[in-house]
Order: sequence, then C-alpha cells, then structure tokens
Amino acid sequence: MTTQFEQHIYTSGEREFTTVAVTKGLTEGQIIELEQNSLYFLPETMMAKPTGNNPVKYVFYRIDDLFVFGRGIYAGKDSMGRDGNYFFHNFIMTRDDFKAWDYHPVNVIRSLIASGCFLSSQPASLTPLTMEARGFDTPNSSKPAIDETQMSILLAALFAFPKHGKPVMARAGENDIFNALHTIYTLSPFSIRQSLGFDTYGYGAALPVAIFSLPPDDLFTLHTVPGIEWNLASGSIKVNLQTSPRAELADNLSRLFMKDSPSLINGLLGMFDIFTRDTSAFLQQINRQNPEVRQKFYDLFKKEILSYILNHNDVEILSAFSGTMSFNSFAQVFSSGQILAQVLAKNDTALNRQIIKWILSAKNPDLDLLFASASLLERMFADIDELIMNKKFTYQEVRIPVLFLHFLDFIRNRNDEQLEWKFAMYFFEWQKQHRLEKKELKLAASLFSKLHAKKLPQIEFMSKFFTLAYKGKIKPDWFKTGFSELEDNQKSHVIHTVLSLFNKKKNEKAFASFLKKTLKIIPEGEEFIAHIQTACEQGRSRFEWITEVLRDMEKDKEKK
Repeated sequence: MTTQFEQHIYTSGEREFTTVAVTKGLTEGQIIELEQNSLYFLPETMMAKPTGNNPVKYVFYRIDDLFVFGRGIYAGKDSMGRDGNYFFHNFIMTRDDFKAWDYHPVNVIRSLIASGCFLSSQPASLTPLTMEARGFDTPNSSKPAIDETQMSILLAALFAFPKHGKPVMARAGENDIFNALHTIYTLSPFSIRQSLGFDTYGYGAALPVAIFSLPPDDLFTLHTVPGIEWNLASGSIKVNLQTSPRAELADNLSRLFMKDSPSLINGLLGMFDIFTRDTSAFLQQINRQNPEVRQKFYDLFKKEILSYILNHNDVEILSAFSGTMSFNSFAQVFSSGQILAQVLAKNDTALNRQIIKWILSAKNPDLDLLFASASLLERMFADIDELIMNKKFTYQEVRIPVLFLHFLDFIRNRNDEQLEWKFAMYFFEWQKQHRLEKKELKLAASLFSKLHAKKLPQIEFMSKFFTLAYKGKIKPDWFKTGFSELEDNQKSHVIHTVLSLFNKKKNEKAFASFLKKTLKIIPEGEEFIAHIQTACEQGRSRFEWITEVLRDMEKDKEKK
C-alpha cells in the first residue's frame, strides 16, 4: 500500500528558530505544536569543543489524529555565529496510512532512514512524500538482554503510562535503543502503539512521551526521576514507581517474547486489533490459522475473548475457540443460559463435543442438560458408534466408570435397551485403555446385572463381562438370566472366551473357584460343564490343565 507523509522542517532563521519549510497539508495549530516539540540540546562542554560525533534524536508522538516521525541533529553555529543550532525534520502521517505499517513507528523511521529521506539542510522546495508500506520488519539484531519478569514490569509500566505519567528512561547508544524500541513496540497491542511515544535523545528537554533515552556517558545528566530506569548494557531495571506494575497481558507477552519470533507476536497482535474492530473479518482470519497459532492467540487474550463472548453471546467466536478452551472456561461462558441455548440450537459438531466433555467432566454432571438436548445426545452416540467401529476414543478426559454412576438412574428410567448397549460397549472399549479400580469393577457388575440384552448382543455382553469378572473376582450374577437364552454356538463362544482368559495364567485354583461359584447360580450347570469339556477337547493340549481341573471337581463330587 502506498502511504503519504506531510513534511515539516524546523531550524534557526535569521533571528530565531522557526519553520523554514512545510507542506500544505498541515494546519497552523499543528505547525505550532510541531515547533514546540522540535527541540535539541547539547551539553555546553560538547558545544565548546565540537567533535562531530553528536547524538542523533529520533522522536515519535501524536498530534490530534496524526502521527509524527522526526529527526533532530546538531547543526553547529547559526547564521549569527551562535552555538546551539540544530536541524529538525518531521514526517507526519494519518492513522489510515500508519495502519498499513502495523502502527510500528520503529519500522517507519528505519524505512525513512534507509531511503535517505531525512534531510540535513533546507531544501529549495518541499512536497508530500509517498512510500510503500513495508509492513512488519524484523531487524537482524538480537533481543535486548532482559529477563521475562523485568520485561513484564517494563511493559506493564508503559501500558499504564497514561495513568501514572512516569516515563521509562533507558541508557543506551543509538543502535541499542532502536533495537530495544523495536522489541517494545512489537510486544505492544496496536491500540497502545499509537499512543506510546518515544524520544531517543531526551537530554535537556525530553518530550512528554512514555519512553526516552540518554547516551550512557555521565556527561548526559538527568535532573528528574523517571518511573523506571533501564540500563540496556546490563539488562537491569530500577523501578521508582510507588508500586511495581504488573499486568496479565504484559506477563503473557513477555512469556511469548522469550520463546517465539517477533513476527509471530506481531501477527497475533494484528489479529487482536481486527478482533476489536471487526469480528467477521477476525473469524475469517483466525479460522485459517493452525491449531498452535489459535492456541497462542487464545492464551494471550483469554480474558478479552471470554468477556466478549459473554457480553455479546457470540456463538461464532465461541465455536472458533472451543477446541482451545478449558472446562473452567466453558463453565464461565455457560453461566449465561442464553448463550448455551444458542449453542445447542446451532448444532455445531466440534462445539457440541466440547460441551459434552464439559458436562461429563464435572464432579456432578448436569445430565438433565445432556439428555434434554437431542443434538448433544446425537453427537455423543455418533462418537460412541465411531469408537465401536474404529476404536477411536473421543472423550479421553472423562473418567467413564465414574460417569456410569450418574448414568445408571437415567438408563434405568428410560428403559432403552439400545442406549444400554451403547454405553456398555463404550465402557468396555474404555477399560481396555485404563486400569480399573475396584469400585469401578463393582460398578460394572452392578450395571450389567441390570441389563436385559437380547440375543444379538448377548455374546459380546457375556464375553466381555467375563473379562471384568475375572479381573475383579466379582460374581457373574448376570449368568442367571443370560446363559440359558443363548444358542448352542453362542454358548460355545462364551465358554471359549472364559477358557482363554484363565489359560493366560493357568491358575488352577482361581479357575476351580470360578467354576464352583458359577455352577451355584446357573440352573443348567451340567450343560455348562459339558460345553467346557467340548471346548477343551477342541483345544486339545491348550486346555489340558483345565481338563485336569474338571476331573478333580468330578472326583470331589463323587466322594461327596
């Protein structure tokens, strides 16, 4: 984008300092304010013995809705032979043009320097300057030597400058201060960048800006006490404010400063600027970002995002960040029943899944809400079906057995066999990936003792239930109503499952105990034993030890 600068030059005239050249786009009042801010002083000892190596002054500040980028240099003697002459060249830009530069004044001034735009003498004529905006630019220099905590304090003080009015004073050379300023502005939200002025050489009369600097030489003394003194050579800061400033946003930005690139941080702040002005445009941009960038944005502006969602009941913004939000954040958002109703009406797959996780992860899940919403139930059962078919576990965060405690009453009251079957299968897939506690095993037994499945799923029920019965040494009470209803081939399948389980450890004592308990509750005990014998014959040597257990049981029976 092509941007335009008005220009203004201020230096000594025949009798006094005055504006010697200016373009036509500035008002008289704006010119007067430019003159008042175009000041440059040297220590008397330096003027008495000029070395030609004098400090260069760069400034950035606002006048009304315009932004000023200026340079002041020492010019020796004036036309009357007096020491103290200087030459100030200012470039002035509108807000719309400054926006094309991401409101980054250091990048603007560096571009003006690189293009040779700053003049050192009065030109024959002066016209507005046009220049292509170069967007964000990362210098080839290292970050300032400052740790995360100190950077956070520094940023918080600068962000709060309009309240306390105490500037930051940095001791640094020209290159160092520009690198430091680049970091400061890169870590500042766009709205703050526009009001955060600087003066790189504040000796004698620093502008009323948030940050100014002085050369490290003792010759350049300071007669006021700044809010913070920052020594760039040592990386240390001294806080002179009554309270050490801290802010959550400053903490988050400082954390990013330590590990992420300046261009990424600038991009996140640019998206936040769009978020504050045009949520539709913001949604288009954030939805194009990868999950990592989206997470970083949410972590950086969590407070602002949640506040906006609550104040505007904005389901689209909520949906954009649903995958990054914690369950506590969901609880905060859904404290407003209005937005929850809108979310359920939207029936967004990803968002519904997050809501289900939020509901199920609570200590006391709001199952009324879950069962009252057809869209949530549909989403959950679709996920469960996908799990059963593809072994893909969706709700890793949820402790399923604990959830079952809450679901038992709902399942019982609904008298829905398909619902029972879905949760039963989900439970078994879950327990394959997690170690079950004893209370959870008892819970499983309680659940399956209440199920009255038909023949189609019964084999799976009984086989899987034997797994739990074996692991937890719980009584297979469900056999009372289940085994006799199976077809012969189904009974064989269940028996084979039982034998395979016990065959893994060949624990004869455990198997004998299991058989005795089972025979007590199964009316067709002899048939059960017959099926085991048939399976053993088919398995031959594999189940030979089981055959021995059966023989011993038969002998004990004959003795009795």
